[in-house]
Amino acid sequence: MTSDDIDEELRSSQTRRLILAYHGTHEANVESICRDGLDKHRRGTANGQAFGPGEYVSPSLGKALSYSRGGMKVLVFAVLADYITEPGTHIIVVSDSKYTLPVGVITFSSLS
Repeated sequence: MTSDDIDEELRSSQTRRLILAYHGTHEANVESICRDGLDKHRRGTANGQAFGPGEYVSPSLGKALSYSRGGMKVLVFAVLADYITEPGTHIIVVSDSKYTLPVGVITFSSLS
C-alpha cells in the first residue's frame, strides 16, 4: 500500500481512524518489508496464525520486540483501524496487508 492508497482509504473509510503499531521480525526481513510491505504469502511462516489469518502487529513495542528473534530492530506501521481485530493481549490482526504501511524502523543500541 502506498501513502496515496492510505489517503484514499481514509477519505472513504467509515471511521477514518489510523493507528500506529509495531511489527517484530528477523532483521534480515526489515529492508524488504520497508520496501514492499508485508507479504501475505509469508503469513505464519515463523510464528503461525493463532488468532486467524492476517498481518500481526502490536500496540506494544515490547511485544513486537519479542518477535525480533534477538534482533535490535522493530518496524513501525500505519494501520487503518477499520480493518483490525484485537483478539489477544497486545495483538492486532489486520485483515489484509493492503491496510498497513511501513513508516519507520526503530533501532535499539542495546536492550538493557
